[in-house]
Amino acid sequence: MIVGLTLSLMVSAAPEALSLQSFLDQVKTGNQNFVASGLSKNGAKDRRAESQLLYWPLLEAETSIYKDPLLNLAIPATLESQWKSSVALKQRTPLGVDVSAHLNFKQQDYSSFPTGDYTNSSLGVGFQASLWKNLLGAELRSKFKELKNRALAQSKLEQFTQSAILADAESRYASLHLARSLVASQKASLERAERLFRWVSRKSKVDLVTENALEQAKANLAGKKAAYFSAVDLERASAQRFNSLRGREGDEVEPLSTQFNEDHYMKSPMEDVYRPRADFEARIHQAEEIKARALQAREMLKPDLLAFGEYNFQGQDQRSNRSGALGDALSLNDPQYTLGLKLVVPLGIPQWIAASQGYDAEAQAQSLRSQRLDFEGREEWRNLTQVISEARRQVILIREAEKAQKSRTEIEMTLFLRGRSTTLNLIQAEDDYSDVLIRRLEIESRLVNLLAQLKMFGGEPS
Repeated sequence: MIVGLTLSLMVSAAPEALSLQSFLDQVKTGNQNFVASGLSKNGAKDRRAESQLLYWPLLEAETSIYKDPLLNLAIPATLESQWKSSVALKQRTPLGVDVSAHLNFKQQDYSSFPTGDYTNSSLGVGFQASLWKNLLGAELRSKFKELKNRALAQSKLEQFTQSAILADAESRYASLHLARSLVASQKASLERAERLFRWVSRKSKVDLVTENALEQAKANLAGKKAAYFSAVDLERASAQRFNSLRGREGDEVEPLSTQFNEDHYMKSPMEDVYRPRADFEARIHQAEEIKARALQAREMLKPDLLAFGEYNFQGQDQRSNRSGALGDALSLNDPQYTLGLKLVVPLGIPQWIAASQGYDAEAQAQSLRSQRLDFEGREEWRNLTQVISEARRQVILIREAEKAQKSRTEIEMTLFLRGRSTTLNLIQAEDDYSDVLIRRLEIESRLVNLLAQLKMFGGEPS
């Protein structure tokens, strides 16, 4: 009963197998670079609102008081103090027309002339539109695209960083899984080499095998030991990289889930439709940002023919009666309006034309660069899917070769024990079996890396 209880406690204390999804979750929370990229990505998404601010109305409020400390009381009509206050609402429209509405007050007090004290009010609307530069809001739209693409480029770069970290994590999970498989295989091969050496040693003592066969068995054992310790070192290095990615130190790693096996590589579906990788999207947004900045600079160089206008209603009342002045303005009995044109032309005409052509060329170059990036992304995705299909075929072939080589090794062992084969033939079969096993693990590891790369084409990492 005590033994049964002890075994039960040992089983319950055994570490739980770590699945791939659990490891990825640990990376998402324990890898500082992943967390930092997430914060930066979300910040870049929020910064897209900066471009929308261009079209939001602005509220301007101002108040001021003027007082003359050196007032000359001998001049009765001298302005003693003045108070001004204004509130304005301004709106920039996507078509390049700026509109505004305002309310102004002005109160003036005159020394020794109280009847001259009064309060003015002004209520009105106005507009301003460029008929050449920024025609139909071209400059403002370019600024909008610049800010938007800048934020999107940063967001996509951080998204790519996160995708790359998760792809690396999946590859390291597979690498550690395969490294442990290699250790187990090399350990089994070492045990067979030890049994072979012991058998040959016993036979050599009674002169049933040659001294050359004993030396071959000894050399084979030394080679298998070296291969085994090399595999152990590889597993240790894989475990350290595994822990580093999830923010832990050392090389102690819990057992990996048995559900993660070679069939996972062969059955993982591939995307049938191209979806751009985040780094390609980021570079396209960067190109679009440069293009928008070039078009904006070109617009700023143009001559400006500015149309403007204002329509006001004035009101006035004695002393500081602001409500009376506002009521007078709202009676709409004293309208005033202004209409005008303003022309600003750069005198360096050749320089202006040359600079405009330069910005046009830069904008065209960025358009071509965006097209090229889209082409390169599609080609890389297409080549990657082809390479994955080829790697899967290689896995099938190498597994068949491994199966055949394993059968050959077993046959050679049987023949050797019956005295119908030599030590050299058995050792050669063992070496060939180890070589094909290592090759199979290399191909499977490459396949996992390729599938992880393919996952980076598409949406955000989940």
